[in-house]
Amino acid sequence: MRLPLMRLTVVSVSMAVTTGAVIVLGLTAGYHDWMLFAVAAAFGFVVGGAFGLIFARWLREAQTPLRPESPSMDPEAARRAVRPQSRVAYPPAPQQSIA
Repeated sequence: MRLPLMRLTVVSVSMAVTTGAVIVLGLTAGYHDWMLFAVAAAFGFVVGGAFGLIFARWLREAQTPLRPESPSMDPEAARRAVRPQSRVAYPPAPQQSIA
């Protein structure tokens, strides 16, 4: 099975975070033996791996956000790029009347 870079990164981070959370909870609860780390590793591998795969699939199917307009397309953005301290004229809100 081929794992692309994004999926590999999301799954490994998910597994590490899940394992770390179980270790912190176990140490807080007073378990200080090697079984805590073995159970946390197994739990992180199973639950964190499954959650990571689900989250990677969700990320892949999500809509790509729109890119902001470039300064060449927006004259106000071009002015702000040249003089950031200049005031920007915003259009009135739809519910405001122009008097």
